[in-house]
Amino acid sequence: MRVWPANTSRRELFCGADVSAGYPGVCAHQQGFSYDMYEIQPVAHCAHTSMSSSRGTCRLMGYYDNCDTESDKQEPTSLSWSGSDSLLTHSHYLQTPDLHMYPAIAGAVAVVFNLPGWNSPAEHLVLTAAIVARIFRADISNWAHPEIAELNPKLHAAGILRNASIRVVARAGKSATTFIFKKSLSKFDDDFGSQIGTSSQPWPGVDVVYLPKGFPLLSYVLDTPYTISYIVASAAKEWSLPMVTIQQPDGSTMAASGANVQVTTVSASPCSTKFEGAQS
Repeated sequence: MRVWPANTSRRELFCGADVSAGYPGVCAHQQGFSYDMYEIQPVAHCAHTSMSSSRGTCRLMGYYDNCDTESDKQEPTSLSWSGSDSLLTHSHYLQTPDLHMYPAIAGAVAVVFNLPGWNSPAEHLVLTAAIVARIFRADISNWAHPEIAELNPKLHAAGILRNASIRVVARAGKSATTFIFKKSLSKFDDDFGSQIGTSSQPWPGVDVVYLPKGFPLLSYVLDTPYTISYIVASAAKEWSLPMVTIQQPDGSTMAASGANVQVTTVSASPCSTKFEGAQS
């Protein structure tokens, strides 16, 4: 938040968020619109500024001491708060003791794919989290792999799971979404954690197509057969990209949906109560 001095007639609020990552930026944009639409504070104007999570964080900690001022000249350079889908680290708190992070929004990072012949939302591509991890560390590299076929007998029988190499697509450069995705996969596959790690930097030992976030990555997956990648679920729905359904340890399946995000969030809360009306 940046507040103009009290002796001016205009105050402006800024939220730094990675809009390409999905929910933080979208939420901030909608909040700003509502703030102006309903004239909550007539002398104030709430504006959303899109920037990466790392740029928002370095501004909170002090632009001139923590941001790359040579390449990062985006305004505003001073923030009081920002939205991010990347967790602050212990070093952030040590360097800036009055820095705080509070959970405000929950969303899903979905695995998306392009399989020629797959055109029915009613027929899901089902994978376990462990299989997804093995794909993204190149241990499973073919769509006809027996473990994929076993989970998807109808797709296998229809010839959709062809003997074709799986082309892994990832975000180029630093990415909070990549960090979240890697950290999650490392919990389901010990070898993923030791081989790939949780850094948002490149994927060691894996033949990956690196593309900038947003349109370049989304359009590449849409246009390129046998690809697999990861994006925020809201972007997958907006672009009509099919999403993998994850099989749970008990055999049930869970898709990336608002209802399932709500169930997961409530069940993970120390103050959770039974949530009705959503199924996995």
